[in-house]
Amino acid sequence: MSKTFLILTLTIWLLSPITASKNKSNGLLGELLDLELAKKLIKEINVKAAGIWTASVNELSRLPLAKQKILCGVKLSAELKINKTEATPPKFDTKPGCECFPKVDFDARTNWSGCSQIIGRIQNQGQCGSCWAVSTASAYTDRYCIARAKKGQNSPSNDAGYQFSALDVLTCSMQGDGCRGGWPYSAWQWIQTKGVCTGTDYTWKSGCKPYPFSPNQAGPAPPCMSSCTASWKTAYPQDKHMGVSAAQLSGSQATVAAIQREIQTNGPVVAIFAVYSDFMSYRSGVYFRTSNQLVGYHAVRIIGWGTQTCFNSNQKVDFWIGANSWGTGWGEYGFFKIRRGVNEVGFEQSGISFGVPKV
Repeated sequence: MSKTFLILTLTIWLLSPITASKNKSNGLLGELLDLELAKKLIKEINVKAAGIWTASVNELSRLPLAKQKILCGVKLSAELKINKTEATPPKFDTKPGCECFPKVDFDARTNWSGCSQIIGRIQNQGQCGSCWAVSTASAYTDRYCIARAKKGQNSPSNDAGYQFSALDVLTCSMQGDGCRGGWPYSAWQWIQTKGVCTGTDYTWKSGCKPYPFSPNQAGPAPPCMSSCTASWKTAYPQDKHMGVSAAQLSGSQATVAAIQREIQTNGPVVAIFAVYSDFMSYRSGVYFRTSNQLVGYHAVRIIGWGTQTCFNSNQKVDFWIGANSWGTGWGEYGFFKIRRGVNEVGFEQSGISFGVPKV
């Protein structure tokens, strides 16, 4: 093979679009959307969002659709159906760049200030469809801290013994590969009967079963293990924490008042909803759907609510405060706001699940 041919081949490879568009910063596999095209799409979203919310280019929004789908791990079944009653498309007298300010009426982080660091912790599920497990384990962790606080007991945020394992839920609450999806309500039921062990996220790597996936790691999920990691001194059976109850609000039962009452009483709940392509680019403000491209179905925590006012038009929009599991580089450091009271993308009526920890 000639030296000229080798040089030519190497030059073509280095300049190829696929190589140039690889995401080298976090190891996500697959060709990314061209940056200039991504910016054009973001501009179109921001025009439609009319300043009520803002989109920006991020690593997730540039992923191919097949990779985005992996991040949305709620499985649909005969028992679980996303409520497809579409929210009425909003008509706003605002425009991109308008001044909008949120007023928070309730936030679990401030209502239970001793648990604020626990409730405010954002995880990154990596390239595994584990949102259903991560959100459920996170909500159980929040509620365990809150239940203890009601009894005057402290739950140190730097103690892995008060963090509960998404990996235990992911691998042991269902058959098959949990990275291919699951169901939050079923996870709550499993915790009630089988219990969940301790476990932190991948950055901390502590507790009985810490989460194994970093942002650049993909499934499949490991098998269910009935033992703790060697560095954790408590045995798996003794490390388990149970639930007193598991429940779900859906359809007409899932009123705004009912959801708010549950959060105010016991802490964050888990919501499931339809994710459209524009949500991947969410940066700030109160999200409402502008896209027709369905990505999949997702699970997140709801931790509070409020109302956003845009002063140049006096436009008011009620919102929920959601906690996502796509890391702190997405959205408002991992959090987001979404329209409240209109079942936006099925957010309210598709399945609000929760449980009461045994303390």
